Amino acid sequence: MEEPRPFVSRLELEWPIDGLEPLSFVLARQCDSLGSVLERADRGAVAVTTRLRLVTRTEHVRTLHLPSPIRDPRTLRTLVLLDLESHPPPAAIDVVTLELDVVPGLIVQGTLLTRARPSPDDLATLTSRLCALMGDTRVGAPALVDTHDERQSTMATFLEQGGRPKPADGATQAQGTAFVPCLRRYRLPLAVTVEVERGRPATVRSTARGIPGGDVVNVAGPWRTSGGWWAPGMQDWDRDEWDVELVSGGCYRLVRNRITGRWEIEGEMD
Repeated sequence: MEEPRPFVSRLELEWPIDGLEPLSFVLARQCDSLGSVLERADRGAVAVTTRLRLVTRTEHVRTLHLPSPIRDPRTLRTLVLLDLESHPPPAAIDVVTLELDVVPGLIVQGTLLTRARPSPDDLATLTSRLCALMGDTRVGAPALVDTHDERQSTMATFLEQGGRPKPADGATQAQGTAFVPCLRRYRLPLAVTVEVERGRPATVRSTARGIPGGDVVNVAGPWRTSGGWWAPGMQDWDRDEWDVELVSGGCYRLVRNRITGRWEIEGEMD
């Protein structure tokens, strides 16, 4: 006989249910039971796997990774429902099973020296609501991609981390914060026309409203990058990058596509 697992709740239904509203009552009962088990064991759930056996004899399985350990039953039920709202089962449900991956309970120590942070339950609920509204691939924390093309990025699962952020490499804090310039990339590059003198950008012109332009007073570059040609199906690139300061005082990243000859402003220096 199989030994019962303490962090698994399985409920066979007398009649199949169809829709999230009747399912919410079933999940509330199961989450209340699991919440009591978590409380007694001093554990918090970091992942919830929902297994729905359908009337078609197939399973609809969803695994939800939580940003921090959670044991509140109402929060668990809300998170599961929001996930199923984005990925609803295709048929009526016969059996509902919830499986929890757990870790030791999280102890949060408040402080008087920093601003109050949202509770893990509120943060997880907000993230799940955003995923249900915008889609799983459009909510998270930005992360770099392991590629030679520095423009590439992706969205990773948002995880709350304690502690204060570390200063950037080379920054000093002895007499205030050191200035570290960074490039604020535009969501879409801005197409411009560039006049070149002696192989260097001299004037940036654009007929579109709101796009920066004018004479170039300072310039650094070019930095030539290319790649992607070594793998079939990969998007290749070949471009020259310049950092320019315009007569208006703004500093921008200017890019020339060496394949098409097109000029673009990719971002602004902050």
